[in-house]
Amino acid sequence: MISRPVFAALAVLLFCGPAGAVSILNEATQNCRFNGDPDVKIARCSEIIPNPYFISLQRAYLERSFGFYRKGDLAHAFADCDNAAHAPVDTPQAGEICRAYYGLAANDLQRAVSGFSMLAAGIPRYFLYHLMLGISEFYAGRADQALDDVRRAADLDHQNLYAMLWVHIIEGRIGGTSTLGERSKYLRLNRWPAPIVRMILGEISRDDALNQAMQSYSTTRALKLCEIDFYGGQNALIMGHRDEAKRLLGSAAATCVPEMDFTNWWPGFIEREAAGRDRGTLDRR
Repeated sequence: MISRPVFAALAVLLFCGPAGAVSILNEATQNCRFNGDPDVKIARCSEIIPNPYFISLQRAYLERSFGFYRKGDLAHAFADCDNAAHAPVDTPQAGEICRAYYGLAANDLQRAVSGFSMLAAGIPRYFLYHLMLGISEFYAGRADQALDDVRRAADLDHQNLYAMLWVHIIEGRIGGTSTLGERSKYLRLNRWPAPIVRMILGEISRDDALNQAMQSYSTTRALKLCEIDFYGGQNALIMGHRDEAKRLLGSAAATCVPEMDFTNWWPGFIEREAAGRDRGTLDRR
C-alpha cells in the first residue's frame, strides 16, 4: 500500500525532480510530529505509517500514540505503544516507556509502577526511571517507597532540579521536613527551573519567577508558566493553603500541554497529570 504522501512525492519526482519529492516527504514527516490539534496529528501520522520517510516506523507509531493520548483516547494510545514495541527498533524500551507513562494517565498506577520499575532495573543508574517510579508509587499510595526512589533519582543526577523539586513535594506531602534548602546549596541555580526553586525557598516572589518565564523563547514560555503554577500549587498544598493550591493546580491541569520528548522525559506530562489528580482530590474533600 502506498501512502498519499509517497504517491504525491512520486508524482512530484516524475514532473519536478528529486528536490520536490524530498520536500513533500519531509513536510509529511514534520506534520506527523506536529503537536497541535490531536486529530490533525493522528491523521498525518496515519498517512505516513505505511511508508515512513525521514522518520522511523517506531517513531511514527509513538507520535500517533501521543495524538491519541492528547485526544483522551487511551485505548488507541496503548495500542500504538504496542505497535511501536514491535516495530523496527530505534529505542529498545520505547514501548514500555510509552505504556508506563500512559498508565499514569489512565489511573492504572500498577501498570505505571510495574513499567517504571522494570525500566529502572534495566538501567539502574538512569535518574529519570527512578524519578518516574517514585512519582507513580506516591500516587499509588506507597509513600515510603516513593520517597526512597525520588531521593535515589536526585542522588543519581544531583544537578537535576526537577528531581529536587519532587523530593521536596513528597517530603512535604507526607509530613516530613523538606531538604530542598540544604540540597540547593550544591545546585547550579542559573538555569530553568531554578526560579521555581528560589520561589519555593522564598528567595524571589512568584511575580519574579513569572517575569523570568515571560523572557523565555516563545516555544518554551507556556511550559514554564504552567510549571510555576504546578510547583507553586504543590507547595501551597504542603503549606496548607488549600484554596491557593486548588487555584494553581487547576490552572496547571488546564494549561500544561505535554510534549513527547524522545530523551524519555515528556515535558509537561507529569505536571498535567499530577495537577489534575491532586485538584480532583481537593475537590472531593
